[in-house]
Amino acid sequence: MELKIAIGVVLFNNSERQAQQLFQSIDIAARRIPNLNVYLIDNGLNAPRQKFSEIAARYDHNIDSITWFENNLNLGFGKAQNKLMGKAFEAGCDAYICLNPDGFLHRYALERIATRLQGTQGLSLLEMRQIPAEHPKPYDPVTLETPWCSGASLMIPAQIYKSIGGFDEQFFMYCEDVDISWRARLANYSCQIVADAYFYHDFSARKYSRSVEIGMFTSARYLAWKWLQKQHCERFSQHMLKRGFIADIGKLPDLSFYPQISADPAELTKIVDFEHDFNFCEARW
Repeated sequence: MELKIAIGVVLFNNSERQAQQLFQSIDIAARRIPNLNVYLIDNGLNAPRQKFSEIAARYDHNIDSITWFENNLNLGFGKAQNKLMGKAFEAGCDAYICLNPDGFLHRYALERIATRLQGTQGLSLLEMRQIPAEHPKPYDPVTLETPWCSGASLMIPAQIYKSIGGFDEQFFMYCEDVDISWRARLANYSCQIVADAYFYHDFSARKYSRSVEIGMFTSARYLAWKWLQKQHCERFSQHMLKRGFIADIGKLPDLSFYPQISADPAELTKIVDFEHDFNFCEARW
């Protein structure tokens, strides 16, 4: 069976070098699979669209199509990815891959994740193994199952998308990948690492950013609320106050307007983990 796979990339203030590395790697990896379509959107407010379009056009030898979506504001990661994956699944793709724009694919990555997709019959979210600095969350060396999949290199099969939808757009940035992973597991799908499909994603040189930390706490607070973990929602609120991100807890958004997960609490205890902070699971080390 020939699979139809789509890749979606949300650009944001990326350099031309990053764009070239990514697009070239997709084109090289696409030699080993048929029917690959690429969907692109730029959340950057001063995005060099024409230049990025020219770079992408240089590397379309093995890609069926490259589709750009016009954008004049920062939609956030999840909402932008939903826009792309919605079009991809409407076009009949069997699986959609979210790729971060600040990394690039190994030449065998698409072939290996497509093989794993067939092996799981589309019943698992699949994450490429990130190098040189992968997330320390564990995965079983035999089953390859992991507590959740990172959105930096995430394959979403059509069946799972039809069952649970895409990302929750209330997450502007951060934790949307944890949420979709937990929703998949709650719906009796699994999350797996494709250990031999590599995505080079080096974030070791990133400098501390106050705005990033605020974004992470804001998303974690909402995640805790959504998944019925009131005590952790309050804990994240207190951390934001102690760190000086807010002057008054009463200034934080009222989350009571947002829907929460409807599930047996016993089932949630098997999935939800806030005891290990932003790892959302016990780390391997």
